[in-house]
Amino acid sequence: IENIYRIAESIKNNILHKNDIKVTIGIGRTYEAPEDIYLSFNESAICINHRYSLGSNSVIPIDFIQANRKITFNCSYIKEQKLAFNAASGLFDNCVRLLDDIFSYLRKAEPLPERLFSQMVVEIMLSIGRCVLEQRHMSDTKVPEFFSTQLALEIKTLDGAYEYLYENIKRFCAYVNAQRIKEDERIFKEAKEYVEKRYYETISIFKTALFVQTTPDHLNRLFLEYEKDSFYEFAVRTRLEEGKRLLRETDFDDNIIAVNIGYDNGRYFKAIFKQYEKIDPLEYRAKYKEL
Repeated sequence: IENIYRIAESIKNNILHKNDIKVTIGIGRTYEAPEDIYLSFNESAICINHRYSLGSNSVIPIDFIQANRKITFNCSYIKEQKLAFNAASGLFDNCVRLLDDIFSYLRKAEPLPERLFSQMVVEIMLSIGRCVLEQRHMSDTKVPEFFSTQLALEIKTLDGAYEYLYENIKRFCAYVNAQRIKEDERIFKEAKEYVEKRYYETISIFKTALFVQTTPDHLNRLFLEYEKDSFYEFAVRTRLEEGKRLLRETDFDDNIIAVNIGYDNGRYFKAIFKQYEKIDPLEYRAKYKEL
């Protein structure tokens, strides 16, 4: 630490000499694992925040502030944010991995101040609430119904904090996934009705996805799940069902039927009809009249 301090002082003085700029340098601890570099960065940032009490334009190493203590930095803010996002998305397995990661760092830093546990839990609860506001299908969800602030404030141990978050996030994720199923059912139902009512227009999955407020990929997955057909296949079959009705109930030629169901001309209608029904429209009409 003494050598690092001297190097930082030299850097600070060189910056002042060459650029006439006074700076404060924060120094975090060194860590063996490359993935822990953010810990050193966080420590450095906190050191710089101490310049108001310890003096600006100086070198402030973390060990001068928190000797033998590694509490604040081992519980990664970024991982807490990821935890909140995954909880609001209903991804419980991801939440468990993040919880285990966060708490493994905290256990390395024990003993910890009692007030840290409830404070950390409340901050995660608030983060989940913010993430929920970004989810359209979760707009009516009241996060406090799943996470009691009163119970959170009563947490006194690290194990108690873990158990509280694990059990309540598990319950919350189950609710989120149930809400997602309802939302998917709504999207599919509205998209299906849209196609069935507007089959004669130029139908595209992009226009339909925009109408029901989802992405084309997600909409297509829903059709494959609920209809066992892609969106395109469903649209074609919807048109052909109306085409078959017109063949049975009218004397319209192929061109008129094609226009009525959204195709440009009778030749294209005939080709699509034969591809799906294995006979051409004329044969279908004749066969139906025989019945």
